Amino acid sequence: MAPVNRSTLPADSIIDYTLARMQERLAMRNDAQAGQERSGLLFMGNVHDAYPRALLLDTRLSPLDKVAWMMIRQYALQNDGAIFPSYDELQQLLASPGAGLASRGTVSRALTMLRLTGWLSLCKKVRDGKGRVRGNIYAQHDEPLSARDAETFDPGWLDLVADACRHKSRAVNETAWQVLTSIQDDPMMRHRHSRVTMIAERLTRLSDAAQCARIQSSTKIELSEKDAKNQAERLSSNIEYRTQS
Repeated sequence: MAPVNRSTLPADSIIDYTLARMQERLAMRNDAQAGQERSGLLFMGNVHDAYPRALLLDTRLSPLDKVAWMMIRQYALQNDGAIFPSYDELQQLLASPGAGLASRGTVSRALTMLRLTGWLSLCKKVRDGKGRVRGNIYAQHDEPLSARDAETFDPGWLDLVADACRHKSRAVNETAWQVLTSIQDDPMMRHRHSRVTMIAERLTRLSDAAQCARIQSSTKIELSEKDAKNQAERLSSNIEYRTQS
């Protein structure tokens, strides 16, 4: 019997349909099971999904970031390999009423935040015979990973953290700096302290001659740039002190 969309059937038809399915299954039972009485159950409500409370209470994530995690979860409800939603699909799933599709930048920022905070891992980039990227393999987690686990599941995680420290989104930028700072206090990440120092130094270094000229000709440095530099210098000095001690 072909599957039927029960949501489009009236109540009496749903019962008739369920009865027919039960009779079909009874007919398929073998002789050993024929004498056993079995009852059927018809659930008349809607499907309900459970989501981690830690996700809902994670103050680092915006409501949109959390919804993005939930929508991604819909693609892997069987805890098995599944197709990760495309950017086009996520643009539709994260759209606001009356505002059209969510921008690709919004989707990218949400995925970045989920990776930064350990709720999502980019495990591997799939390439074809010519080395071109054909897709990605992600892992979704029901609790945020530690820094050690994040770099294990997501080989590019630390590079993502470094790049996100200069992200144009303030939320992404601040979260990345918090993650970078927390690594120095994580005993499981001591092997990465020298790498974190290098990242901090790179973030405070002038990137090109034009930037140097702009700073020299200006009488003020924007507060956000000054804070980022001071934060990086403190991070570097703290790690050096911990290493010496």
